[in-house]
Amino acid sequence: MLSDLATKKSKESQMVNILVAILEVDGPNTVTIKNGPGQGSEVSVLKLVVSDESNSIFKLTAWREVAEHWGYHPAASASQHVQPRRGDIVYIESQPRYSLVVVEY
Repeated sequence: MLSDLATKKSKESQMVNILVAILEVDGPNTVTIKNGPGQGSEVSVLKLVVSDESNSIFKLTAWREVAEHWGYHPAASASQHVQPRRGDIVYIESQPRYSLVVVEY
């Protein structure tokens, strides 16, 4: 459950597979990187608010290619994106490349 992830004290990255309901979708939007190696480049960002069977609510942010695959991106063909919507039940896998499968809508 998502609530189990929130209570873990580890600062290490974790691979998880989750089944959630999408409560809100924002994006994908394009942002400009202000600092670091990609400074000045534009990347896609998709923000989701999701809930699991324990009614825990979390924000999930997808960046770059993942945001473009999960949401609509003008340069992608219809078969290259999933475009989740509010009310969708989705299964999110850590591998390969953070795939998103719409289970029910």
